[in-house]
Amino acid sequence: MAISAKGRLFTLILSVAPLMAQPAGAVSLGADYVFSVFGLPAMKIEIDWKGNDQRYTVDGKLRPAGVGRIFGAIRGKLSVDGRVTPEGWKPDDFAMKYEGKDPWRGTAKWSGDTLTELKTKPENKRKDGDAWVPLDGAARAGFVDMFTGLVIEADTARAVCDRTLDLFDGEMRLTLALSAPKPVPVAIKGAPERGIECKARFTPIAGYSTNSSSRRHLARQTIEIVWANPVGLYWVPVSAVIPHKDATLRIRASEIYGRP
Repeated sequence: MAISAKGRLFTLILSVAPLMAQPAGAVSLGADYVFSVFGLPAMKIEIDWKGNDQRYTVDGKLRPAGVGRIFGAIRGKLSVDGRVTPEGWKPDDFAMKYEGKDPWRGTAKWSGDTLTELKTKPENKRKDGDAWVPLDGAARAGFVDMFTGLVIEADTARAVCDRTLDLFDGEMRLTLALSAPKPVPVAIKGAPERGIECKARFTPIAGYSTNSSSRRHLARQTIEIVWANPVGLYWVPVSAVIPHKDATLRIRASEIYGRP
């Protein structure tokens, strides 16, 4: 199995993040994740979120671990800069890249709620003809990048799962319908002892090919995500199980933190 192909799935895994009214005031949050394939660690992902009353930033790093060192030694970075509004965090600038076999990079810009610029290298052009669903026109409005959506504010655990999400992974716009809240134990440094598990159903909207067997398979599956709140009412994802057609993909935090 080529880890380079799964590298793009890393973005999908993290896009299982609800978006709602985001935290107001100063907040600093972070998480260190391990991404595993066939039960073996392949990548480590570090993400930090920082916000105040007006602006927020997201910074992340991706590096190989375990079997990931064998398949191309993928390394990556991500960054988001945006505004804090009464409706939640809104991105202005997004950038992500990874290096190794099949390198990729993308940048995006928003004006208000509308995506105004999207650049990818390789270019965001496909050979699928009519099977390619472009991310243009009306499809460019009403969503945020997935990393902006990774932190939510909820006053109850059950409220975390009560939503449908509209997110962007650097190339594709997708929705995730969350449901079925279930309290579960959590044993992760920095996390409380209990978290909430949500079921998620994935639907691609634009910026993808209808010929993709992986996306068709995933749309028929149920993804499981567990959330925990390291401080106050702020919730971050601590694990996810994704039934990909080639292997079960898992992501789990080794540590999370939060400071008001």
